[in-house]
Amino acid sequence: MPASDATLAFLSSFLAIPVTYGVNLLFDSSKEKSELAVLCIGVLVLLLATVFAWLFTRPETQKAEPFFGVFCVFAFTSVMGTVIALELDGVIEGFMNFYLLYGEPYLRSAHGTLICYWDGIAHYAMLLMMISALSWNQSCHTVGMYWVGSMVNSMLVFMPANVLGKYGLKWSYLLNIPYLIVPFMFGWRAFRNQCDVIPQRKARQCQQSIWRRPVDLFFILYLMAASVIAVLRGFAILDCQLAITKDYIQYYEPYLMDPGMYGKLQMLVYLFYFLPYYLATIYGLLYPGNGWMVDWSLIHAGAAAQAQVSHIGASLHFRTPYVLRVPTEPEIQVVFFAINASLLLVPQLLAYRCVRRPGLFCKAQDENQVTEASENHVNHLKAA
Repeated sequence: MPASDATLAFLSSFLAIPVTYGVNLLFDSSKEKSELAVLCIGVLVLLLATVFAWLFTRPETQKAEPFFGVFCVFAFTSVMGTVIALELDGVIEGFMNFYLLYGEPYLRSAHGTLICYWDGIAHYAMLLMMISALSWNQSCHTVGMYWVGSMVNSMLVFMPANVLGKYGLKWSYLLNIPYLIVPFMFGWRAFRNQCDVIPQRKARQCQQSIWRRPVDLFFILYLMAASVIAVLRGFAILDCQLAITKDYIQYYEPYLMDPGMYGKLQMLVYLFYFLPYYLATIYGLLYPGNGWMVDWSLIHAGAAAQAQVSHIGASLHFRTPYVLRVPTEPEIQVVFFAINASLLLVPQLLAYRCVRRPGLFCKAQDENQVTEASENHVNHLKAA
């Protein structure tokens, strides 16, 4: 794939800026202002972006990597996310006002603003890295799994909270469905194409007792503490009558009582999705040979980064009512940031450890078997 494909994808993503401005002008001058009209505009813009990506991408590129065009469209919409975030914070004006009024008004919440920033900065960077890697015939597996975790967590919180929260649904809610389906499809294909075998000699060097792996012992202690926190916060938003849960939600994280429901949904994701991962990872660190550890550490790191940036930012953002923000007492802020910063940073370190030293988690085979497995893996990728 030539580098020009990636360059053109990068430059074309900035067409989102004049497109949003022009559509906003046309909508303001139109007499027909309705939610259904905004949905139709959104579908039309996505279709035009898809057609454009399909036309400028060479046929051999499309055949080698069918997700290339999808990533280009998502990069285009990520720039739109940046435009929305800047308009929400009053930096710019007259670009996406029609969409915030008639399309997705729940984006005007603190959580909505933060996920727009995350989509426009973090997701955009990940998409450009994947597009560039594919342009140079390199693997985008590592970044792709991180992106899958971030996207899935974002949608698992955002979509149900919009239904259950105070903002209500609009027709444009349907525009979010591809952002849930595509990451699942990409992740499923990535899982099928993974190769998790290494030479037996290298595996023996890595698969030592947990007492001789102090870094992994630290991660186990962290995962145990994170499990307790997940249960504590999950029970707190479920109106548990224990004094500790009541005190926590009242004094340390009052944002969890926000009627927008984003904080509550995120804590439920921690309780029902992150907690099983914590327990499974403790097992994976104690007992070597679990090939799923590397990919799932990347998915978890992406999900944790998106979750914590959105949660911390929304807990402090001016769009959150003052009484629901983090209290200003120093001792409370120390606890708040200690908990949430660790939930943000340690998963990144765990993913780095798993990617850089995967020997503990891969199946040990002799040199000839590894060579044969690698060749079969490459042939499978070419056939795909």
